[in-house]
Amino acid sequence: VLSLCPDENLAKQCPWEKFTGEDWCKLLKKQPLFSSMCNWDLLDGWDWARLLAEQPQFAEFCPWHKIYSNCWSLLLQSQVQFAEHCKWRSMELRDLIFLCRKQKQFLPHCRDVLIDNNSAGWLLVEFPEAEKFLPEYIINSMGGYGWSELLSARPEFAERCNWEKLKGSDWVRLLMSQGIFANKCDWSK
Repeated sequence: VLSLCPDENLAKQCPWEKFTGEDWCKLLKKQPLFSSMCNWDLLDGWDWARLLAEQPQFAEFCPWHKIYSNCWSLLLQSQVQFAEHCKWRSMELRDLIFLCRKQKQFLPHCRDVLIDNNSAGWLLVEFPEAEKFLPEYIINSMGGYGWSELLSARPEFAERCNWEKLKGSDWVRLLMSQGIFANKCDWSK
């Protein structure tokens, strides 16, 4: 009832000390007038991302170090002005992909996020133009699974592929969708 009708008398009787960070997040998203009562220390990174996505005026209270990978993805989808606070190197690639579906201008940060040897393939499937931002060593280190995923969707990357990295299940995955690569397979393995 508090979040629906901010009443000063009711506010005085409220046991604010019992609120969790999530409680504060939910309340302030609907009733920002209660911010003077908030214990900001209770909010975690997820709470901050959700709150700032809807109420960016509370940024002055935010300890940016609390916001982590998927939280940044959520926040920056709607509040791009906070990108200057993002620690891109702590973001995982899947979270950057999720973010870039809404805010493609962050695609150049793919060179700064955590990328394993197969996830570069997923990035290039969805955003082939990301190739110009990825360091060469990341593409060269892609494993067979990453290559099979990428070439299944984007055969135009075939000339960059190290075919020897593909193993049995990688070939099955690739040939099911792109039979044109059968001549690249070493059938003796």
